[in-house]
This record gives sequence, structure tokens and C-alpha cells, in this order.
Amino acid sequence: MSREDKASFKRLDSKEDKKAFLKALVERLREQGGLPFWATAYRRKCEKQGVPCPLDKLTVDA
Repeated sequence: MSREDKASFKRLDSKEDKKAFLKALVERLREQGGLPFWATAYRRKCEKQGVPCPLDKLTVDA
């Protein structure tokens, strides 16, 4: 995520908005070819913090 992405995500209030944001981010990263790296790093960060990874609940059409 870019700094702008992180700042935008933190400002979102509802779970629905955050889910929509993550879906859009995953699609953008998939198109750019950076999804595997980002997803691995994000999962590792969630695991380190002891929280469930939101990517596990996210469904994005392939």
C-alpha cells in the first residue's frame, strides 16, 4: 500500500467501506502484478500482530 492508501484506509469508518477499499486494492495490485508480494507481507504483519487477516474473508472474482 502507498502512504496515500494507508491514510485513506485509516479514515474509513464502516466495515463495508474498508472491505470495498481492500477489494479495489487487491484488483489494482493483481493488474500490476504485485499482489503475491503484498498479500504475503500483509498476512505476515497480521500474524505478527496476532489478528485475523482480512484477506481471508475477502472474496474477489478471479
